[in-house]
Amino acid sequence: MKRTMLKKCILLMGAVLFMISFASVPVSSQDIEATKTIKGSILAIQADTGMVEVKYESGERMSLKAGSDINLEAFGEGQHVTIECSDEGIITNMNKLD
Repeated sequence: MKRTMLKKCILLMGAVLFMISFASVPVSSQDIEATKTIKGSILAIQADTGMVEVKYESGERMSLKAGSDINLEAFGEGQHVTIECSDEGIITNMNKLD
């Protein structure tokens, strides 16, 4: 009788562990906002709209939108900068390069 009860407990525990293994919440790569770092120079700044046009070191140009915590008045055209931005083109951090 004890062996039968032990076998049932082991089978039940195995079944529970099997079900728990499928209960994990999948995390999509889209849930984690990706950021990229850009080095380049500022071609144009529109402080009123928050738009910044940047020319990468590779020569590619891109228009980005400054996040609400970015003070664009501290930057000027022609400055070399390092920019962290999201895949949607929102600037999360911007620093002057020496």
